[in-house]
Amino acid sequence: MGSNNLEGARIGDNQTSGQNRTANDALNTLDAAITATGPVDVDDTNARVVAMGTLSSYFRFLIGALSPPPTADVQLTIGPFNHKQRGLTLWKNDLSYPATLEHSDGQTEPAVVIPPGAMVLVDFDSENVRWANKAQPFHMVLPVGDEATAITAGTGKLTFRMPARVWLTEVRASLKTAQATGSIFTVDINEGGVSLLSTKITIDNTEKTSKTAVAAPVISDKALADDAEITIDVDQVGDGTAVGLKITLIGISY
Repeated sequence: MGSNNLEGARIGDNQTSGQNRTANDALNTLDAAITATGPVDVDDTNARVVAMGTLSSYFRFLIGALSPPPTADVQLTIGPFNHKQRGLTLWKNDLSYPATLEHSDGQTEPAVVIPPGAMVLVDFDSENVRWANKAQPFHMVLPVGDEATAITAGTGKLTFRMPARVWLTEVRASLKTAQATGSIFTVDINEGGVSLLSTKITIDNTEKTSKTAVAAPVISDKALADDAEITIDVDQVGDGTAVGLKITLIGISY
């Protein structure tokens, strides 16, 4: 009895019949689809049409480079699809350029753009290729004040509205010029007037970033609504020499 990467038992040769061979072939196909990686290589034309026959044989795909390699952003056109060839696939972009996935039948929704080095789960149907669950990485850097004026404590130092629904995974603060002494520089973020943080963002004296702070911020409200009003408060400053505050929001848009 043989086995495959999935540890699925094979029917032995001494048991072979027409039906048994069919069963073994089906197990081999399933094994390859789940455990193997389908190559999607692109050359300096920067474009490739990926046939559905290739897609139906694999779940995972690696976008790689041929020789000569791509010279700019890559365009992949996938399809055509039939009713048996729809569902989830996992794509990794191993190129130095972003790769855009589009449906061969028109793509009525925004195409999927995979950044260099990224791995994403993609869904497809008879019309569109899309992010699975429409989830995408989200990063937003916000200047609070200018690059020359010393920062003072106060509420509502910056007010803006969220451009999308976001699940917040990390918040950061940074300074152009660190303060030297005094009370620890402390910042708060609010959604609709209510703090998102159970432990505020702090920047230790002589430091320029909250990433090196003794006390890391703790997010108590991670779900930010689309178009929610966000305000930034500076709760506490030290000797008044800090300049150039930036706030960074990191998460997933979904």
